[in-house]
Amino acid sequence: MSSLKSPPLGLTLLPMGLGVVGAIALVLWVGPDHGTAGGASDATSDATAALVARIRADRAALPPDDVHRLPLRAQTRPHPVTGDRGLPPPTENWLSDDAEVVQKKARKEWIERRHRAPDGVDWKAIERGNGMAQTDRRRAGAAGLPAGATAVSYEDGVTDGVWVERGSENQAGRIHVATISRDGHALYAGSSKGGVWKLDLDSDSWSPIADDVYGGAHWLQTLPGAADGDPDVIVTSTDWGYVNVSTDEGASWTQSRLEIAPNGVRRLAATQDGRDALFIVTSNGVAWSLQRSTDGGESFQAVVSLGAFAGDVFVPRDGGEELFLATSDGVQRSLDLGETWELMGPLPVATDDVRLAGSEARRARADTGDGSAELRLWAVTDSATLWRSDDAGRTWVEKRDVRSDFWGRLVGSQVDEDLALWGGLEVWRTEDGGDTATQINAWWDYYERPADRLHADLMGLETVVGDDGRETIYIGTDGGLFRSTDGAHSVENLSLDGLRVGQYYGTFTHRDDATRIAAGAQDQGYQLATELAEEGRYDFDQVISGDYAQLVSGDGSLDLVYSVYPGFILVQIGEDASELGYVDYPTDEAGRYFAWLPPLHADTADPSAFWFCATKLYKYTYGGGTWTPTRWSDQDFALYDYEFLSAFALAPSDPSRGYATTSYGRLFTSDDGGVTWTESRDTGPYSHYFHGTALVIDPDDPDTAWIGGSGYDGDAVYRTTDGGETWQGWGDGLPSTLVTDLALATDGSKRLFAAAETAAYVRGGDSTEWVDITGLDAPITTYWSVEAVQSEHTMRFGTYGRGIWDYQYEPWDVPPDEEEDSGGSGGDDPSRPDDDPKVDCGGCAVGGGGGVGRGALGLLPVLLLVGWRRRREGASATR
Repeated sequence: MSSLKSPPLGLTLLPMGLGVVGAIALVLWVGPDHGTAGGASDATSDATAALVARIRADRAALPPDDVHRLPLRAQTRPHPVTGDRGLPPPTENWLSDDAEVVQKKARKEWIERRHRAPDGVDWKAIERGNGMAQTDRRRAGAAGLPAGATAVSYEDGVTDGVWVERGSENQAGRIHVATISRDGHALYAGSSKGGVWKLDLDSDSWSPIADDVYGGAHWLQTLPGAADGDPDVIVTSTDWGYVNVSTDEGASWTQSRLEIAPNGVRRLAATQDGRDALFIVTSNGVAWSLQRSTDGGESFQAVVSLGAFAGDVFVPRDGGEELFLATSDGVQRSLDLGETWELMGPLPVATDDVRLAGSEARRARADTGDGSAELRLWAVTDSATLWRSDDAGRTWVEKRDVRSDFWGRLVGSQVDEDLALWGGLEVWRTEDGGDTATQINAWWDYYERPADRLHADLMGLETVVGDDGRETIYIGTDGGLFRSTDGAHSVENLSLDGLRVGQYYGTFTHRDDATRIAAGAQDQGYQLATELAEEGRYDFDQVISGDYAQLVSGDGSLDLVYSVYPGFILVQIGEDASELGYVDYPTDEAGRYFAWLPPLHADTADPSAFWFCATKLYKYTYGGGTWTPTRWSDQDFALYDYEFLSAFALAPSDPSRGYATTSYGRLFTSDDGGVTWTESRDTGPYSHYFHGTALVIDPDDPDTAWIGGSGYDGDAVYRTTDGGETWQGWGDGLPSTLVTDLALATDGSKRLFAAAETAAYVRGGDSTEWVDITGLDAPITTYWSVEAVQSEHTMRFGTYGRGIWDYQYEPWDVPPDEEEDSGGSGGDDPSRPDDDPKVDCGGCAVGGGGGVGRGALGLLPVLLLVGWRRRREGASATR
């Protein structure tokens, strides 16, 4: 693309890789209950059912060794005790050995580009401000609204909406930190944008205690309450320095005051010697410092300036009174809470980055003459080399190179001086003082044994010693929280029931049954709702692992659902998910660019077909047991480097009318179903650093459409009423933010709902501005997707850190005496005639789709994927 202009943003994208391996079907092990409950099968059209039957017959007729239908169930291994086959093997394992690391980097680039902003505009700081404003609003009582309701006023009426949490009850997301309560009866865990959670160790039940605080918790400590019998003081911090304190177990939170305002944090530690001091290592972007609180976290004062040196502090966990601080001069020790310091010795190498940990094990034996009062310290310099000191930092011995797998987490055992753990993609353990190291398990082992194998991506390591002297190690991962009580020889998953911090890219709900849900999650794969859990929430089966998004279906059923993984397209074949198909990205796009999770658009006239967005528009059609792409349009949407089609839709009332936007905000219209395109004469948002993520067309008027995206230099939503010739800003009432998705209500009111970076919003067709609907009950988090549930007056939001939430609204077109209970779980919608076409939801796509262009991870090896579902003995779905 050297002939193309350079983009205004100095960002790079990975080129699109070559093809995968065609389409691969894999047979799933399906529980006996799925696909047979109340009316869902009857709701599937006869035409689609016949189509699915033909597809299955075609694929079954392929030769046994044809990669399009290769059954691989025999590749799975049952649990040696329970016989449970667990979850399917991870997709990344079949792509390449380093796929997980590559995906992590590409995902970050994609998210960065979706937040397209002018040079010098810090969108992260803007969104943090938005999130903190949301927190302040909650603290002020949300303008006096009663709990459980949100009132939204318009010129022509009032709608009362109620939020209902849907789960997943059994699929967790990223956990950063865990710590025990001071009485030992509860465990607190900090998540990524999912708040703080409390596990009652007596009942093994989780509960959220910080839905009204933005940012999640990357660091967490507890202190004793002010008086005997008072709850613990809980102190949390984000990685960017938002520190909050609760003295009432999360019922309320206050923001801490730091003498030096940080934009980065790498440690929050508490003394255990009765002085109840807190220490935090922060950066303000220029210099690092150690700050201290002696008032229960209400305020912090600077103790030591570290300059450009990224240091670390170790606070002994056995009640010892000393502190150890890694500085550019070396390791220093303080016995008076940082007032004075003694230099123990220089660092082992010249460096500007040290992570510090320690072990108190030898000191515990000192009184018997079997140990030394000196602590053993561990250090990692430059995220590359592990060192050990047996004399509290005076001298060091190099132990091993860790640069291949270290993301900043390091911990030493309190009871075994030779035991230490660290890691990144996987967790590593040494039991001989660093001489050798082994993985606790390979990251892909989780998918066969999620109950006792670690998930990928190490986010946190903590140790706690109980009154009985036994040590528990807590390990936070991208798949939840784990613990070990045997020195990390085995682990137990604490996230399989009630830890509802899933990170969802999107949902797709059956048009006739709100209880049948497909979902795509970050690192927790493609999921299907299979049964109702407690309090109206759902358990989801992870039918295949990885990152999935952009779920679409041509007829609104779950008979043929298409979604994307960064490297191929996933096809669910049949309501019962008895087969999955895998389809290549278009091979003639090699060397071009598209989103990390490219948008799809379903064909409502032919459920076996769909469109794929790249630098050009492609259509996939079925034949001969697989799906084949053809170039639908010769339009090249890439005027600039790294520009690609980021959203596309056809009008429900006139499929010849099409709209499209690119990752650089250029807008296009088509009058022949997307074959030829005309750029809008008023390009609207292009000059405002706009990245389009969501596109919705009025179901009744093909001349009216809305587009949402990055609004950091202009509006986050634009509207056209003249068929796309001109676009007007339609973002009044929204903060500077990223709108990730848009969807229209199903009641004909033209109310448009938006999922955004820190809140959910609604705007009526004739209203003058957007209104925040998160109220008092919905969590303060990232709302990534929104879809209109066709069988209910419900908007279903997927959040990136706090699971799936329903907003149940009162319809505008149903007289009060005819209104049905908005909390219903399915059934006919009296406000919609039986033959009413499905309300447009961007081609039934969930999520935006703009962002980082990246493709398949190079040429894939033969893709031997196994897909099957866990058998649920004795379980039956409640519909």
